[in-house]
Order: sequence, then C-alpha cells, then structure tokens
Amino acid sequence: MKKNFLTFIFLFLFFLMLSFPDITKNSANIGMELWLSTILPALLPYTVISSLLLYLDAFNLPCKFFEKILKRPLPKNHILIVLCGLFCGCPIGAKLAADSYKNGLIKKSTATFLMCACNNLSPSFLINFVFARVYTPFIHINSTDKWILYIIMIFSSFFCSYFVTKPLYKNSDNICDNNNICTEKDNKTPFFTFFEKCILSAFEIQAKIGGYIIIFSIISGLFLYTMGISNITGAIIGSFLESSSGLNLFASYSETTNHLNIPYITGIITALTSFGGICTIFQTKSVLHGSSLPISFYIKSKLLSSVFVFLLSFIYMSI
Repeated sequence: MKKNFLTFIFLFLFFLMLSFPDITKNSANIGMELWLSTILPALLPYTVISSLLLYLDAFNLPCKFFEKILKRPLPKNHILIVLCGLFCGCPIGAKLAADSYKNGLIKKSTATFLMCACNNLSPSFLINFVFARVYTPFIHINSTDKWILYIIMIFSSFFCSYFVTKPLYKNSDNICDNNNICTEKDNKTPFFTFFEKCILSAFEIQAKIGGYIIIFSIISGLFLYTMGISNITGAIIGSFLESSSGLNLFASYSETTNHLNIPYITGIITALTSFGGICTIFQTKSVLHGSSLPISFYIKSKLLSSVFVFLLSFIYMSI
C-alpha cells in the first residue's frame, strides 16, 4: 500500500514536471541558488570541523579544567553537541547526536533529546537571510529584536523537546540497545586519513541537503503555480515544504501582505523558521541512518515548538 502510494505521488510529480518545464526549471534554479549561495558556505565548514572536534575529544581538556573548579563531572559530549548544534545549524546537531549514540558515548534518551533540541537553523542563516531578507519588506527589526526572537526559538526548541522526549527518561535505557551496535572509535586511524573522510562525508551530507532543497523547491513551485496561489497562503505553504525558498516568498509577496499587522506576520515567519520545513525533516532523517533514533520525536517537537514560537513572538512584538 505504501509503495503504491509513493509510486502514484512520484508519477504525478513526474508528469507535472513534464507539463510545466519552465516552472520546474525556475524552481530548481531558486533552490540551487539558495543552496550554493547560502546553505553550502554556511554549513560545509562546520560539518567538517564538528566531526573533527568529536574525533579529537576537543572538549576533554576544558571540561577537566572546569571539573576541578566545580568538583563535579561535566558531560563533554553533551556540550559539544549543544554548541555545534546551536551555532552550526541543522542537520549538524542531529548528526552529532546520532554519531555520539552510535559510538556509545551517550544514552538513547539523551541523544533523542539533543537531536530534537539542537537541530535548528543556524544563527548565520537567520542573520544573513531571514532577518536581512525576509523581514525587511514588513518591518525593520533592531539587534535587540533579533536576539529576543532567536532566544524565543531556542527556548521553545529545548522546552518542547524535553516535553516530547520526557517519556523516554522513565525507562533506564543503557547506552546501547538491541537495535544499536556500539562501536569504539578507532584511535589508530591517522588524523589526516580521518580528516579526508570528514571532508568527503561533509560533501556527501551537503549534497543530500542540496538535493532535498532542489526537489522540495520544485514541489513547492509546481504546487503553488497549479493551485494559483501567490499571496501569504502561498508563502506559508512554501515555507512549510522548504524553508529557504518558501521564506523567500514572503519578500516576493510583500505588496499583498502589507495589510497584515506586524506581530502577526512576525509570529508566522518566526514559527515557520523554527519548524524548518518538511525538507529539513528529510535532511535530519538522512543523517540518522544506522542510529535507530526515532524521527517521530523530532517531528512532534518541531510542530509543538513552532506553536510556542508563534505565540511568544506574537506577544513580544505586540508589547
């Protein structure tokens, strides 16, 4: 049944692409441009560096220093995942959580929580694209507003992720379970060999991200064109499917959305940015391969977080 449904969907998409080649090409160009100009430069370096930090146990010495001061152990792998996940952007947070779990460094419940909480769009993407390009046609937001909106997204992400994954902590799960095989890090692997593997792995991940962005940009473009949607509804649908190209539609449709009040439009854009789009869910699923971490918890946390973000952003901008 599932296979037949997917076959029908992709056959329908294929014939739509053949029927509207210009829309398909333009949508693919939009997705390609956003990936090459915004996503790839922002994520590729951090994908390589974060893998190297995990390999080198980079937070081992700093954590030991603070452990002596605080006189208590610190979870260095948790700190690495949180920092890289928050500042490097998705799907790096999910990838580090999955890799740490596969290597037997953290529990499944902890890895699931960190996957949900720390897998967000990067501050660089928010500053250089969302705040600078998407919000501009509607409202000029100052530095304080940017920080407050970013804090709202992060707070909601952590709060909702804890709420969603809380049932997992009731079970005393071990680092490994029957569905997960722990593997020790091969310390005998030469550093430069591992460095090259990190680069190749980073390009593979970014190629997957680019492929998803292009495909979902095409799906969004065809859907909006065939349905004749070219207003705020189209921007919302496009952002729900693929955040980069979808959020860009808000700027394109600014003339038809100027009548909306500032708190309302800010809440919508911020909530959609927090959700990240269905495309991001596929990207996250791709980096979880082999870890048995459940993507369902990620989807639930993102949906719930987007509701919280909308409410908090609307209240803040209304004050």
